[in-house]
Amino acid sequence: SSVGGNLGVTFDRMDWGDAQRFSSVESVLADTSIEAVDICLPTDLHAKVATAALRAGKHVLLEKPMALDYPSAKAVCDEVAGSGRTLMVAHVLRFIPAYRRLAQWAKGREIDVAVFRRQCGKPAWLTDISRSGGAVLDLLIHDIDFCISVWGMPASVQASGTRDLIRAELMYPGMNPVLIEGGWHHDPDFPFSMDYQVGGLRWSSADPAQEEADPFSEELQYFTD
Repeated sequence: SSVGGNLGVTFDRMDWGDAQRFSSVESVLADTSIEAVDICLPTDLHAKVATAALRAGKHVLLEKPMALDYPSAKAVCDEVAGSGRTLMVAHVLRFIPAYRRLAQWAKGREIDVAVFRRQCGKPAWLTDISRSGGAVLDLLIHDIDFCISVWGMPASVQASGTRDLIRAELMYPGMNPVLIEGGWHHDPDFPFSMDYQVGGLRWSSADPAQEEADPFSEELQYFTD
């Protein structure tokens, strides 16, 4: 995408094969044959384009994070109310087999240790905080969402670190703190990794045996269903 048009988005450099081509978001939303849109634009455009899509009567799969701040996210949710349309935020971690197994195993179980790590080198456009919201919104939001999906909203949160690298403790009644840590390292070549230890379960993206399932396809299938 590139900046332009009333919604701030025009399209270029796309190769969609035989698929229909559009020059702007407005032209996509005006097409009544399109039932749903999958918004994968830069974060600062998420709320604005999602709102426009809902108003145009489209179902919306919105890439995470849904907005840069709470008021913008709430405005999108308010737009959904009464619209008769589905809004889904694309938290793909919920569809990765290792995390699906963990979610099933952990619910209702007494947990003594829960540590989630996610890190990578500092990406390019994402370093513009006014557009990306920083490492927590771009990267660690995966683990934050996963923990909320399993254990609910924490009673409180304690965090320390910088805008790029943090260590956060999510406090739940009757549990030891759930630890989330990682973020963006200044070296852009720092390799991506994610892992967890919850109770006796351990998993890492560095494990040599990885499953064949494509979590993004699973996510899209869940949305369309």
